[in-house]
Amino acid sequence: MVMAQKQMILAAARGEPLDKLPFGVRIDVWYNYHSAHDTLPEKYMGWSQTDILRDQGAGVQYRRGGQE
Repeated sequence: MVMAQKQMILAAARGEPLDKLPFGVRIDVWYNYHSAHDTLPEKYMGWSQTDILRDQGAGVQYRRGGQE
């Protein structure tokens, strides 16, 4: 049985054995670099990280005191 990404993350959080590690994207590193160098893809120029994640169909994690 192939597990979906969300299922793998939840199983790992429960301490269940997995055949591979779940992968979580660090869009902040990608976004901060390309935003600072004006090399974001044309489609995403002027977009926030949250908007890009939503466009990609990814989940968005909010942290208190952080930027959106």
